[in-house]
Amino acid sequence: MSGNGVWNPSWTRWVWGLALVIGGYFLFPYFLPFLIALLLAVLIEPLIQAIQKMGVKSRVAAAWIAIGGLALLLGAVTYFVVARIFVELVEIYQKAPQYISDLETWISGWIQAIPPETLNAVQENFTRSLSGWLTNSNGLVGRSASAFVNFASAVPGMIILSLLTILAFVLISLHLPQLKAQFYRWFAPESHEKLDIIISELNKGLIGYIRGQVLISFIIFVLTLIGLLLLRVPYALALAAVLAVLDFLPFLGSGLILIPWAIWVLVKEQIFFGIGLIVLYVAITLLRRIIEPKVLGDSLGMSTLTILISMVLGFSFMGVLGLLVGPALVVVYKAFRKAGFFQFQIRL
Repeated sequence: MSGNGVWNPSWTRWVWGLALVIGGYFLFPYFLPFLIALLLAVLIEPLIQAIQKMGVKSRVAAAWIAIGGLALLLGAVTYFVVARIFVELVEIYQKAPQYISDLETWISGWIQAIPPETLNAVQENFTRSLSGWLTNSNGLVGRSASAFVNFASAVPGMIILSLLTILAFVLISLHLPQLKAQFYRWFAPESHEKLDIIISELNKGLIGYIRGQVLISFIIFVLTLIGLLLLRVPYALALAAVLAVLDFLPFLGSGLILIPWAIWVLVKEQIFFGIGLIVLYVAITLLRRIIEPKVLGDSLGMSTLTILISMVLGFSFMGVLGLLVGPALVVVYKAFRKAGFFQFQIRL
C-alpha cells in the first residue's frame, strides 16, 4: 500500500504470482493428467503442422493422422519388443534347469568347505531366526495382504486416469489453437507479446530437454551394447536396451542388474567376466555423469555449469526427482527472464 492509499501494481503482481504458486502446489496432483495430456499435445503439434503443410488443410484431419500414425508406430514397436522379450524368456526358461543345477552344485561345494563348528553355529542362528520370523509371520502376512489389496484397489483408478489422460490428449491436440486463443483472452493485449516469448522458450526448452535425454540414452545404449558384445554376452541387444532404460533411474540404474550379476560370476570364479561387468557399470555411470550436463546444456541453450548446478540443487532439495525438476525450473526461469521478468539487479 503506497502513502496515498493506492495499491501498488507491482505488489499486486507479486501477490497474484504467490497465490498462483501456492494454489498450483496444492492443485497439482488433481491436474496432473491434464498437464501430461497438454505436454503430449505440445510435443505432437510440430508433426500436425507438418502434415498440414503437406496439403491436409483440416486441422482435425491432420491431428487424427498424426495421432493414428504414432499409435500404429508405438503399437508396432511394442509388439516386436514384447515378442522379442517373450522369445528370450522362453529360452531362459528352457535353460533354467541347467542354471538351477549349477547353483545347487556351487552351494553344495561351498557348504562342504565350511568347518563343521561354523556350520552348526550358522544352523542354530538360522533356526532361531526362522522361529522368530514364524512368530511374526501373522503380522507380516497381514501387512502384505493389506498392501496387495491396496494395490489391487488402485489399479482400476490408474486405468481410468490413463484413459482420461489419453482422451484429454486427443481433445487438446484436436483443438490446441482454440485453447491457446482462449488462454490469451485472459491477458491484456499488450501482454500477448510476452506470452509468445514465454511459450516459445518453454517449447524450445521442452523439446531440447527430451532431445538431450534421448541422445544420452542412445549413447548409453551403444556403449552398453559394445561392452556386452566384447564380453560375448547372449542376448546383448535386448540387455543393452533394458540397461539403457534402467540407467535413466538415478542411483539405481544399470547397477540394479550389473552389480548382482558381477558378484554372482565372481563368486563362480569367472574373474574376467565379473571384472568386465564392473568396468562396464563404472563406464556407464561415469559417461552419464560427464555427458549429461554437457548434452542437456547444449540442447537447452545453457552452459554446462548452469545445468550441473541446477541438478545438484534439485537433488539437494527434492531428491532423485530434483535431477529432473532442477533443469526444468531453469528453463522456466530463462523463459520468463527473456520475456522481461526477473530483471532485478543488486545495488550496493
